[in-house]
Amino acid sequence: MFSEMIDPYAEWGHFLSVAELDSLEIIVSNTTEAGLVYQFSDWNPSEAPMSFPAKLTMLLYRRYERYEGSPDKGLLILPCELLERNGDILRSIVLRHAEDWGLSPAFRSWVEECNLFLNSLVDRIVTGYPEEAERYFDKWGYEDRLLNTAEPYYFWAIEGDPSLESRLPLQSAGLQVRWVPDLTPYQVRKVRILNGTHTLMASIGLLHGFTEVKEIAESMEWGEDIRSAMLQEIVPLVPLPPEEVTAYAETVWERFRNPFLRHKLQDIAMNSISKFKVRLLPSLKEYVSAHNTPPSLMTRGLASLIRLYYAKQVEGQWYGTRLDGERMLLRDDPDSLLTFYQAWQKVEDGEWSIRQLVTSILGDQALWGEDLNRISNLHEAVSRYIEEMELIET
Repeated sequence: MFSEMIDPYAEWGHFLSVAELDSLEIIVSNTTEAGLVYQFSDWNPSEAPMSFPAKLTMLLYRRYERYEGSPDKGLLILPCELLERNGDILRSIVLRHAEDWGLSPAFRSWVEECNLFLNSLVDRIVTGYPEEAERYFDKWGYEDRLLNTAEPYYFWAIEGDPSLESRLPLQSAGLQVRWVPDLTPYQVRKVRILNGTHTLMASIGLLHGFTEVKEIAESMEWGEDIRSAMLQEIVPLVPLPPEEVTAYAETVWERFRNPFLRHKLQDIAMNSISKFKVRLLPSLKEYVSAHNTPPSLMTRGLASLIRLYYAKQVEGQWYGTRLDGERMLLRDDPDSLLTFYQAWQKVEDGEWSIRQLVTSILGDQALWGEDLNRISNLHEAVSRYIEEMELIET
């Protein structure tokens, strides 16, 4: 329940006055990953800067001035954006704004020493505004344009001393929240199992004409293979007790089959290159290190991604190509899409074989941050999978 909502652009003075409340203790943010970034702003206390971190810096500075830097007036700041070490990131951006604006070293010390920026991880599938929203509005008799769809499952891990529960009694309220000394294992668990399997599904599913997570999870052709890949190629490499990780993975698979979630594969596929690099590549490399051979389905997922990115540009938009020849809108870094287009064009023009294309794509450090041709037997396996696919004339 919200007691008050403030538009910082229309009510900037009122927004800053919140900083002076003696009762203010905790700030929680969820501005999406795109909101937790540094954007240069000029110092202008009379109007709201565009970015959330800049607004937060000004709010903290107002509080610092109001209470003359009192150590006990620092805040507990809890970002929920889905970025690794989100608290550390937010603190670093706030300090950068303070430096840009020439705010005193004493203020910067107060930010670092008297305010707690906690790293946290939220694990919940939220699919957005429901297609059937109008039906709910008719039933309720009013419209809610902030309506959202989320699964019943949720888990919130916060990196901090358990004594902070006295300030923020989430566990005491019966919520699925865990205070942990190190967030890393939970970050790895979620990113590799939930997000990694999502990314694997997206490239394979879209290439073969599937549209939603539940659809491919329950398909005769791919469902059991993807589930097995999650349990055999990803789960054993997560640094938590095996029984705990396996139980989590089984829960994830049940969540994928939730009939009330319309989780679009095309939404998951946005920025697939960076997602593969973060979500699947570490598991793939660790599997090769342990078994001296690439994991079968993760490798097929990489091959499917390269094949899906058989890209063409139409009226300023990039489109990939499914195996049935249908075009699919691609939402990824334009420079990366251009790289794929140029590589596939050389295959189309007869200048390159599939294996030469794979050498070029896997070796592009701008895409992956390293040369993937150095991973034992990966080039051969990816090339073979793509060669087995039907190449579509475009």
